[in-house]
Amino acid sequence: MSRWIPVGPGLGFWGVELLTQAALVASLAGLGAAGPRWARLANAAGAYALGVPLLATFPPAWLLGLLNSPSTPFYADPSGGPTVALTIDDSVDPTSTPAILDVLANHDVQATFFVLSDSIDGNEALLADIVAAGHEIANHQTADVRGWRMSPAEFSEDIRVSGERLRRFGEVRWLRPGGGFYDGAMVAAAETHGGRLVLGSVFPLDSHIASSRFLANYLLARTHPGDIIVLHDGPSRGLRTAEALEQALPKLKQKGLRFVTLTGLLGAPRSHLSDR
Repeated sequence: MSRWIPVGPGLGFWGVELLTQAALVASLAGLGAAGPRWARLANAAGAYALGVPLLATFPPAWLLGLLNSPSTPFYADPSGGPTVALTIDDSVDPTSTPAILDVLANHDVQATFFVLSDSIDGNEALLADIVAAGHEIANHQTADVRGWRMSPAEFSEDIRVSGERLRRFGEVRWLRPGGGFYDGAMVAAAETHGGRLVLGSVFPLDSHIASSRFLANYLLARTHPGDIIVLHDGPSRGLRTAEALEQALPKLKQKGLRFVTLTGLLGAPRSHLSDR
């Protein structure tokens, strides 16, 4: 397994997944094809250059099963029933978080909010409302920064501080690093501070695409039992998330999907239980 794993595998519609796999197959086939060695290498390199970026952004569902293991972050849990974990990054925000909470309450949906602990000051009542409504809070570092750009010591201290702040409001079992990449030191730091890294399997590019309609259609096309959805809170993105969920949740529930917290989908991580 490579050192860096991107957040949000499972992106893209089925056509993109097929294109990704076709590009990788073509890359391998190019190496074994007849013809001059330079031509075979050029063909393989071209397909590889197309396939790898697509794979990093739109990995097929079968890849998730290979990535899940006790020593790596969770991406999805296809082994269970018709449950889906909805996660919201970059909370809390005094404008958009209440809008998201209203939509979740209207549709009787539970979620896990990955909180930036620097956002807590002045929003303590809002964070208490999240927990009181039956949702789960989780660690998303102190601020919206790339965790992989920190040294191991800096990252460890950052999530320790953010975890302590969050535990004033409830249990903190999960960590999603800023930027969505991780390495072994990050996994170890999460275990040390009583959490478990979790990424996701449905990430509809809401950090880049400013269309709630696209987000809703993406969720409807790509969400399956066991998936972990990654959406975002924040001044503009959070309101877009609320609009997309208002459109998508009723239809997803009509398909028989039930929305739970990460702990409801995956159970409490062993490291968390061992600390108690």
